[in-house]
Amino acid sequence: ATPDTTSRAPGLKGISLLTLQDQQSLTAAIKAESVDWIALDSGNGTNGGLLAGSIGSVTNKVTTLNMPGAFGNDHFAFIADMQTANDLDPSDLRVNGIATDRISFHVQEETSKDFNMTHLPETVGYVALHVGLIYDHSLLA
Repeated sequence: ATPDTTSRAPGLKGISLLTLQDQQSLTAAIKAESVDWIALDSGNGTNGGLLAGSIGSVTNKVTTLNMPGAFGNDHFAFIADMQTANDLDPSDLRVNGIATDRISFHVQEETSKDFNMTHLPETVGYVALHVGLIYDHSLLA
């Protein structure tokens, strides 16, 4: 099985702790892994076709994120992941549905050791990008 990464306490100066989690039924140590990451500032506008932010209280129950302004009724790419690890059971963020004006998702725990699927509230970071080419505006000036 491939270990899953969980970032904890991302902040202004980067990620303060990054952990690897394996399924609960495995007891062997996780071998060293390489991790790639992306850091984005949060914002509440849709300037330049990008929307980045976070939403709290995401659990094993479905949470819906409404896409504001220019994203409504438009095509966009969406990337999200948990930014906290309040519940230590291995889990992943699962997308339930994507519509032109909203996205629904939940936290799903793995069940290799037990069938408990209840998960404590987590904060989820996300970015939505309009579909198409992405330019660095500083290079265009």
